[in-house]
Amino acid sequence: MKKFLSVGVVAMSLLAVPVANAAPETSQQIPASFMSQKQQLEIQKKIDQINQKYGIGEVFSPEDAQFIQKYGTKASTKGSEISPSLDVKNDKWYFKGMAISNEKNSVLRMEGYAYVDLGVVNHTVSTNFFVKDSREEYHRKLSNSLHFTAYGVVGRDGFVKIADFTLYNECSNANFCQQNKSQDFSGLPVYYTLTPKSTFTDSFAEVDVPYSEMFKF
Repeated sequence: MKKFLSVGVVAMSLLAVPVANAAPETSQQIPASFMSQKQQLEIQKKIDQINQKYGIGEVFSPEDAQFIQKYGTKASTKGSEISPSLDVKNDKWYFKGMAISNEKNSVLRMEGYAYVDLGVVNHTVSTNFFVKDSREEYHRKLSNSLHFTAYGVVGRDGFVKIADFTLYNECSNANFCQQNKSQDFSGLPVYYTLTPKSTFTDSFAEVDVPYSEMFKF
């Protein structure tokens, strides 16, 4: 039988994030296991499958918990995974990716930043990224999304989701679409995962623009 943990309600807010035009000069790729785009996509697909299996507060299987702990980002800066104690921690991520529009004979480029600001109990995830057509061709729809999941613990070995949401925006009949959004959540996270993605829609297809590189700096 599956076990559940009662968690608090996630609050939401929107704010603008200053635009940054260039990639960081010095950065470290996180996690190190991400060696190629193919591996990134395979790992991300597995993370998505795991997240879809559980609701907020539902205890993960040991196998699924181990996978998230291996490929997720550690959030706790003090204490232990069993008894996390957060200091203020500001994680900054840079990411980019591209995809080809056969209909428009052009390249769609996604690029930008995500910020994970972890406080003692209250936290904020915010974005500043865009998708752009290289030839300035217009598409029926462009969209941007960042999916974020935070994980906590219950008891000695209960691994659960404590927050799970997507920041999303879209632009119609556009060749450029930018997202500046944020959302708050609360709790004591020990790990988190985030997935940026853009999408373009033409007359005959809807195509994802996944990230090919993502760095924490």
